[in-house]
Amino acid sequence: MKSLGQILEVTNLSKSFDGIRAVDDLSFDVSDQDTLALLGPNGAGKSTLINLLTGVYSPGHGNVRFQGKDIVGLRMHEIAQRGIVRTFQRSRLFDELSVLDNLSIGAIARNRISLGVIMSEAGNWLKRLNLQTFRNMQARSLPFGHKRLLEIGRAMMARPQLLILDEPGAGMSVDEQAFVVGLLKEIRQAGTVLMFVEHVSHVILSLATRVIVLHYGRKIYDGDPTQMALEPEVQKIYYGRSGLNVSVGP
Repeated sequence: MKSLGQILEVTNLSKSFDGIRAVDDLSFDVSDQDTLALLGPNGAGKSTLINLLTGVYSPGHGNVRFQGKDIVGLRMHEIAQRGIVRTFQRSRLFDELSVLDNLSIGAIARNRISLGVIMSEAGNWLKRLNLQTFRNMQARSLPFGHKRLLEIGRAMMARPQLLILDEPGAGMSVDEQAFVVGLLKEIRQAGTVLMFVEHVSHVILSLATRVIVLHYGRKIYDGDPTQMALEPEVQKIYYGRSGLNVSVGP
């Protein structure tokens, strides 16, 4: 896998809603060696940050650069064309369309691609996701876990350099979570950088090489996932007081 070095730079990023700072002067970068988990209590600013990075929101202040180029002010599809694609916490599938059509739509972000190539790649993703038998079924009829997989496959049809996932393991059984972890490891090994929000500890520890913990839009920890529970401020926020010997294991 060719090294790209630092691919994402976030500098002094802020966003307020009705005078409340959802993201507060946040700075960090992401390299091609990272698999980054974004953690924090409800209201910490995780979803707002994802929306800022993918063009859903515009920041009140600060800058975002991807592959050395400013992406602030670009719309979501323009950012996807540059290589950042996301999934959502709640399903955003085209319910009336088939599973195959939902996958194929993911390729819209790519330019000058033939229908034959799209169908071939969509067929490959159906196999990787174990969704072959559902290919002609309306997406609305899929079980919840299968919908989550379909969203990942649709995102990958865009061939992103950075894939941002909002709680990929949420609402899944343990077996389904294990399948998602294995799939994302394969995607990472093939060269796509991953950033994800998650609350399931064994998913975090199975995937993340780095964790950023947010609280009221501020970064309170940035480092090794296995060491974050030793950070006093993380302990205080998650467990109510410092000095505890806590574990982030399953």
